[in-house]
Amino acid sequence: MPGAGSSASAAATQTGGVAKPPKFIKCGIANCETCTNLQGCDKFQHGFILFEKTCVISHPLAEPLKSLASYRTSPGCTLECYDCLSGVCFRCNRNYEINTDRTCTKICQHLDLNQACVDQTAQRCGVTGQKMRCNCGAAAQHCMTCKISTAAPIQCQTCLPGYVLEGGSCERCAQTFVRYASYCIPEDLCPGTGSQSTLSCSEIVVMCVIILICLIGAAISCVEKRLQTAASSRKTIIYTQPWQDYE
Repeated sequence: MPGAGSSASAAATQTGGVAKPPKFIKCGIANCETCTNLQGCDKFQHGFILFEKTCVISHPLAEPLKSLASYRTSPGCTLECYDCLSGVCFRCNRNYEINTDRTCTKICQHLDLNQACVDQTAQRCGVTGQKMRCNCGAAAQHCMTCKISTAAPIQCQTCLPGYVLEGGSCERCAQTFVRYASYCIPEDLCPGTGSQSTLSCSEIVVMCVIILICLIGAAISCVEKRLQTAASSRKTIIYTQPWQDYE
């Protein structure tokens, strides 16, 4: 009679040499339907999506307006990615940095000036295969290469894709790119602008501003009405007080 070990081997053989985890495994993330380990989730329960490593209730109509501040990630994101949609990463977890192809790579431990992390090794900026920013000093961000001179601080000489060089700085987004968190991303990849939405990130910002102005206007109007009512009440008291004295 075969033992427990031979039964496990037979099960592994039937699944292509890799033993599947038991179906009764308890997932580490709440509201997760199926998972292969305690840290991840392969399928969420109906009506839930992943947000900051937690399964939360999905509100599709509210997501576009909330996406500018904190976008709810979707299944298929790598463990290195903090924010993603359909496998496209927008922000990385700690100790990782975003690449130009929207993937995450572990940050190199030490980078000298005019060096970038390429394949997790420090190399001179501008080499083939560079996907991460060049170290041109704390004041110069999103540089592809540095402008080396005796004057400090060091400035950008060229920018990463999606940024415009202005005065040695790469802060402004190029055309067809929009600001998301501290990065410039292609407008067609902006969360909330996919097939489920026809609004661009800039249009969403304008909509939020209009809504805010309307709310402020309504609040001012409400305060003015209350002040007018209070003033009218004071006048009534002043006019009626003398008659009350004669009674």
